[in-house]
Amino acid sequence: MSKRNSRADRKHIKWLEDQLAKERKRKGSRRAAVFFGTIAIVGFVLSFQFLWPRMTLDADPSSFDPRDPHPLQFKLTNTGFISLNDVQIDLGLCFVQTDGPLIRIDPIPCSPTWLRFAQLHVDTRTRDQKYTFRIDDALTAEKPVSLTAADFILKVNYRPGYWPTLWETQFRFFTRPERDGKLSWQSQ
Repeated sequence: MSKRNSRADRKHIKWLEDQLAKERKRKGSRRAAVFFGTIAIVGFVLSFQFLWPRMTLDADPSSFDPRDPHPLQFKLTNTGFISLNDVQIDLGLCFVQTDGPLIRIDPIPCSPTWLRFAQLHVDTRTRDQKYTFRIDDALTAEKPVSLTAADFILKVNYRPGYWPTLWETQFRFFTRPERDGKLSWQSQ
């Protein structure tokens, strides 16, 4: 009888060992699935960060003589990997001060009425492609004026790649007097 019990015990022990081995394999495959799933999610999120549409908008040149502020040039550069389509630039004036009285459009914080100019429209901007535009072409005065202070927002509307809806990015610029008497554009 003891031989039968020992044989049955050995079969039972073998069965338990097989079950434990299967459980270890399942735990190992679960761990691998969680590990590779986490890597896939992180990679997906990082790819969005990498491919996210980006652009810069800089004053060109960064300083100017306030007695002769022309040209008020700005340079838009696509720094992302996706092309920017249907780029439209709108101007929102917060205030402009010339040698005459201060023209305040809206109190701070600035929430201006947007001025859209047809000549500030670009069809497509591919990677590292630059577009220089002048806002003083749109803001004309009867006689030349001297600019003493300005604060405005440039809003860029665009479609990233073949995305069906418009996106927007805002850039705010204001003037700061320099020691040499010139004004420089500062971004906020």
